Amino acid sequence: MLVAVLPLPAWTDGETRIERFLQNRLSGAGREVGVTGFSGASSGAARVDALTITAADGVWLTLRDAELHCS
Repeated sequence: MLVAVLPLPAWTDGETRIERFLQNRLSGAGREVGVTGFSGASSGAARVDALTITAADGVWLTLRDAELHCS
């Protein structure tokens, strides 16, 4: 098995690649998801500084300092 590892910049326009990936996958018709400060995906306890979901009529959910523990 051959695995290629390419160096990727951690930040793109102030967002990490994983933050941009999550925003793109979670956003959809009529809703926009913003993720900032994502960390810990490989440790089993992912956390975000803020996750915001916005609809046409404004923000309807904001999570701050959220942590997800996977077991």
